[in-house]
Amino acid sequence: MKTILLTLSTSAEVKNIMRTSVITTLLQDVDVRIIACVSAKKIEFYQKQFLYDRVIFEPIIDLEYGQSNIRTFWRSLSYNSVPSETVRIRSNKQFFDHPSFFQALALIWKKPVWIFGHTRIWRECVRWVEYNLFTEDAAIWKRIFEKYSPDIVVATNPVHGTNIALMKYARRTHTKLIGYIKTWDNLSSKGLLLVKPDILIVPNSVVQNDAVQFGDMLCEQIFDGGCPQYDTYLDPAEYMSREEVCEKIGVDPNKKFLLYCMGGVMNQDDPSEHLMMLDKAIEDGRLPAATILLRAHPKYDVRILKLDQCKHVVFQQPGVKVGDAIGEWELGADDIKLMLNMLRHADVEYNTGSTMTLESAIFDRPIVVIGFDGYTKRPYYQSVKHGLDVTHYRYVLSTGGVVRVDTEGELISATLAYLQSPVICAEGRKKIVTDLIGAIGGAGERIGRKILEHV
Repeated sequence: MKTILLTLSTSAEVKNIMRTSVITTLLQDVDVRIIACVSAKKIEFYQKQFLYDRVIFEPIIDLEYGQSNIRTFWRSLSYNSVPSETVRIRSNKQFFDHPSFFQALALIWKKPVWIFGHTRIWRECVRWVEYNLFTEDAAIWKRIFEKYSPDIVVATNPVHGTNIALMKYARRTHTKLIGYIKTWDNLSSKGLLLVKPDILIVPNSVVQNDAVQFGDMLCEQIFDGGCPQYDTYLDPAEYMSREEVCEKIGVDPNKKFLLYCMGGVMNQDDPSEHLMMLDKAIEDGRLPAATILLRAHPKYDVRILKLDQCKHVVFQQPGVKVGDAIGEWELGADDIKLMLNMLRHADVEYNTGSTMTLESAIFDRPIVVIGFDGYTKRPYYQSVKHGLDVTHYRYVLSTGGVVRVDTEGELISATLAYLQSPVICAEGRKKIVTDLIGAIGGAGERIGRKILEHV
């Protein structure tokens, strides 16, 4: 029996691997078994969700947080060695969010580290130190390797602490190593690729360029497999009628449907004032009769929402909470199906810098990107403005596939214009799909077969 060892550190990897044809393609080889390493508190949930004979869920310690002080410092240094605009902005944000003498000192060393990070020799030195001096996490993976003797390792989030430790151990045991970049912003915003795998699977050509520029991978080591999480988005078997969707979420199908998708906590904590503006415009007739659906980000717990004054807003929290930590939400097949159908039928989709831009573009739906905070003007690093200046989102704005609004008047005007003419920005939306998603359909099979080639 050939053994594939892979990690499922967050719900995004579960969605991309276990809820797509990646897993079924791997299991088409009857001589393959899969060891999926997950958080101990989620094992029972996954075992009930994924009933595969040759998939074994194995508990593993989460190494992303709660490490020693020196380890925490080194992770911060390696993160700040990514020479992207995103890293520069987020390092500054830490100081301006929590100004203190300690944060000021941290900013003093982060700036030169970021500058040094523009050189490959610096990034390779950081990798050498990581591999050779931080060996304490080897024991965590030693037990699993001795138990299962994997033929190949697939790190499904290679900038995550647990995966970094796994990749180092795979290197030390001369085990074939494949890295898998789960989404479009990981290499520019989540951390340095500290261990370079034999093969790196990426979702699109833009991330392929990031893998060369930031990850120092060779082009021949990179495989553009596409985005398996979107394979079903153009499958008519997954489609629901507008009436079915509206019944599911409890809204009137005869009204316009405005979908507001919350972003992560880095660029938004409370969208209430944007919603109040739209709600007021519906109430006084500047916008036609409509329902606004506020969809929470599936990774973050919604903590502050002041929507009592809004008559036309419906709130939805997708997924199921697994565990008691912030962000431990898991999306099921029904959640994914409902989401894609909400996007299909949305008359306008709003966000403040979200992946939902890509998903809306798949269905050629009008997209409004909100670049202001509402009635309250906030400092730059507490404002949604800074979230639109990050590396991956700058590219989105450059496509012309979205309308960015910076005032209440622009928000209402853009909405009305889209309702009257949904074809506005259609060519730019095509570019978003071409460059950041690629061919839709078959990505799960392509990725699964690529992994099997190396078993």
